[in-house]
Amino acid sequence: MRTIEYQAAEVATQTRRRLSGWRLHQVLSSSVILFAAIFLAILPEAALANDPPIIRIGIDTPLDKVTISSESDWYIGIDNSGKVPVRVPAGRTWSLQALGDSEIGIEDGDFRKRIDETLYVFVLPARDGSSSGDAGAGRDGLSGREVGRDSYRDAGRESSGSRGASWRDDATLKVGSTSYRGELKIWARDGKLYVINYIDLESYLLGVVPLEIGGQSAERYEAIKAQTVAARSYTLSMLGRWEREGYDLKSTVEDQAYGGFDAENERCTAAVSETEGVVAVWNSQPIRAYYSSTSGGHTASPSEVWEREDYPYLRAVRNKTSKVDDSFCSISPFYKWEELWTIDEFEAMIDRQLPRQVPSWSRKEYGAFRDIEIVSRSESKRVADLALHFERGSVHLHGDKIRWAVRRPDGGGLRSTLLERVGVLNQGGRPTQIKVRGRGYGHGVGLCQYGAMRMSEVGYDYSQILRFYYRGTELRRYY
Repeated sequence: MRTIEYQAAEVATQTRRRLSGWRLHQVLSSSVILFAAIFLAILPEAALANDPPIIRIGIDTPLDKVTISSESDWYIGIDNSGKVPVRVPAGRTWSLQALGDSEIGIEDGDFRKRIDETLYVFVLPARDGSSSGDAGAGRDGLSGREVGRDSYRDAGRESSGSRGASWRDDATLKVGSTSYRGELKIWARDGKLYVINYIDLESYLLGVVPLEIGGQSAERYEAIKAQTVAARSYTLSMLGRWEREGYDLKSTVEDQAYGGFDAENERCTAAVSETEGVVAVWNSQPIRAYYSSTSGGHTASPSEVWEREDYPYLRAVRNKTSKVDDSFCSISPFYKWEELWTIDEFEAMIDRQLPRQVPSWSRKEYGAFRDIEIVSRSESKRVADLALHFERGSVHLHGDKIRWAVRRPDGGGLRSTLLERVGVLNQGGRPTQIKVRGRGYGHGVGLCQYGAMRMSEVGYDYSQILRFYYRGTELRRYY
């Protein structure tokens, strides 16, 4: 098992390879930045562990096409080519489209080109307050003219392709209608575009925390800080999860919801700043800090939900202490809920969803739906085995698969597997309605967000909240 120190050195190596100098741009002039970047390049690996690591976020990938723009002057070039990038005036939009297996079609007004290489996109501060001028002057970066190191530096970059020292707080790139800090890499594969946001971990969190827990009230501020540390810990523990795809994490709830610059708000930004670098660890490693909206009164262990390995710090915990009469998450609008389907709605939903979870099932083989039954429960009282009975056989669903096989009438997944009751209303010996009553929202593993909010309201601080949901963990400043 790797230690924090080893991971820090490894992250430093990745950081040097991807981008460098995130903090330096805030306080140094561009000439000093250049010197500092060269100096940092020769430091031992562990020396860079004091900076937030650069991570790679897949932005709604894969895509068929995308537009790129910025309110500042921006640049687009061929990655690690040593060729001058195109400088594009503020407000100007370029369209990119996947063509064939690996080609990108680029369009900017009357300019059209096909590229079979990885593109990078970045923003630089304007020099002497001047405008960048005509983008056409820089199109050699997309047509093959090589330039020397000094010429590339004049365009605002080093020909080595190092990044990060040029970032500034007010400069963002827009992918479609959403603005992002950091920089982008874009490539095509199998007829699809992959848009990857290269960004330091702390800036990434600015766009995650507001979507995951919201701004909330001042009384819930400790919950926001707890959410921030959980998101930071989760990120570090999952670096390289999607390495085969070329990035670390997705921008969706499959990992963590990430809305970029547009999602940021003041209270969440303050929480990120106040907890900078703080990570929940177990045996000196960042933990798999899973979290969900509403536990329903009891959190779950990973083996209950995903049939995977348990972690000592992710136990099934009753979501209550003596400070409250009911569960901490009883304040949630999803603490208790009920769903009702007509038989036609339920049958249609089963036809769409069940084959995705149980490929061997088919309507032709099993026939019409007849009944639904809770067969067994897990330690946290969640449904471990849900049976769907048909004319010619039954299908058994386990753990979190239940939520995605049995979807709500509005198309969303079943809110939880903490089901209190399921039943079928029959008329004339045939089902007419199906009803499910349950508690909670989400998988229920780890931190309960509504529970954390209530804990904050009754006086717990963020470290106490984290230790309640992640039993036996410690908080350490990772960088």
